[in-house]
Amino acid sequence: MSTPHGPVPLPADEVVPRTLRVAAAWGWRLIVLTIVAYGIWKVLAQIPVLVFATLVALLLTVLLGPVVTWLRRRTRWPRGLWSLLTVGLTAVLAAGVLALAGRWIAAGVSRTHVDFTGAMGRLENWLTHGRLHLRPEQIDSVITQVETWVAQHTSNLTQGAFQVGSSALDTIMGAILCLVTTIFLLTDGRRIWIFLIAPFPLASRIRIDAGFRSGWRSLSAYIHTQLLVAALDAVMVGTGAAILGSAFALPMAVLVFITAFVPIIGVVVGGGISILAMLLLQGWVAGLVMLAIVAGVQQLESHVMQPFLMGRAVSLHPLAVIFAVTAGSMMFGAAGALFAVPALAVANAGIRTYIRTPLRRPLRPVALTYPHEPPRTDG
Repeated sequence: MSTPHGPVPLPADEVVPRTLRVAAAWGWRLIVLTIVAYGIWKVLAQIPVLVFATLVALLLTVLLGPVVTWLRRRTRWPRGLWSLLTVGLTAVLAAGVLALAGRWIAAGVSRTHVDFTGAMGRLENWLTHGRLHLRPEQIDSVITQVETWVAQHTSNLTQGAFQVGSSALDTIMGAILCLVTTIFLLTDGRRIWIFLIAPFPLASRIRIDAGFRSGWRSLSAYIHTQLLVAALDAVMVGTGAAILGSAFALPMAVLVFITAFVPIIGVVVGGGISILAMLLLQGWVAGLVMLAIVAGVQQLESHVMQPFLMGRAVSLHPLAVIFAVTAGSMMFGAAGALFAVPALAVANAGIRTYIRTPLRRPLRPVALTYPHEPPRTDG
């Protein structure tokens, strides 16, 4: 089309294809979100103790919240008192179990000192004079490579993007901060939540609250289900070690219980350490039996407990769980491996609910409550 003054330029909508316009609109928004996320990540990296303590406090709040609510309803005592007592008893119980496991380790080391001193010699003798017929220089080369790999990856796992607990003071401060934060979340969770979403418009506030509740329920289901899975893994591995006559049955069970909070991969790590201990202390027969036990537990978790229990609780495919744990450990170390799946579960449930909740202004004021608290009528 042209005029006496020359051709008329076509509108941009007719020149640029719609798919390219949509892709460009998504692209610049994703770039802005990436920049914002990177800025938040850099800020949080400066306060790793605070971040880690807060995340652990959230998990403890999810775990202990129903207990505090039940006790509050049964006795009518102040919620703050029950929060303090529940968190204190939980901390004492955890410290007692770890202390008992430490005493078992010390007693087991004293009883099996000869096995420790001769274990490596027996293993090297079996490798050189057994069916493998390895040369001593080959064994030394493999040991050097393993030590190098462990040193490199241990540094990556323990540090990551958030280096947590770099000193004893940081660990103590983080533990105290975690317990205090848990107590306040259990006591004043409703007021804290209302304060956080108060700046948003009322119509958006309802959607945010609905998404938060859905994510919180998913996180609660994940924590309680993973607690059950970890307990079953620990009982099976600890029972197997006790039947084999190991002096470290309880420490192995505690180790598996702690590592099993990282789904699928955690039991492999904790079980691998148990297998190595059995191999060095009680010979290759006990090591092979423990390998069979750990393999059976891992298969049971992967094919029975995770799909049926965890799948129903958080609606996550096992492959998504593996990807989340791997990416979290690569980006944030051990803390990333621990919190990757809970974060994914919360995001999956919360975002879906937020999108599906209609954006409309309610006809009457809505009293928001913390998910594990009973509804209140005081506004």
